[in-house]
Amino acid sequence: MFALAIYTILKQFDEHLVCAAMAKSYRLQMVITALVSIGAGYCAQYFGVVTALYLFSGTGFVLIIMLTLGGHWLKQRSALLRADQK
Repeated sequence: MFALAIYTILKQFDEHLVCAAMAKSYRLQMVITALVSIGAGYCAQYFGVVTALYLFSGTGFVLIIMLTLGGHWLKQRSALLRADQK
């Protein structure tokens, strides 16, 4: 599913930009994965496994909700701006 989403996004790029976009997204993904893994490990060590699980799962869930709502807000905002320009 992830590969399909990446393909769908990248086919909208110009051909010469695809490699740079893939490399940038891969590096960002690796940094985020490393930081989350280290953070979850420290949290589990000091606060317990259950707390770490709830903290990191809850944070991920909140981020998904924020990104979803933010995307809907941006779509509505851009539609209003386009309507004003006409």
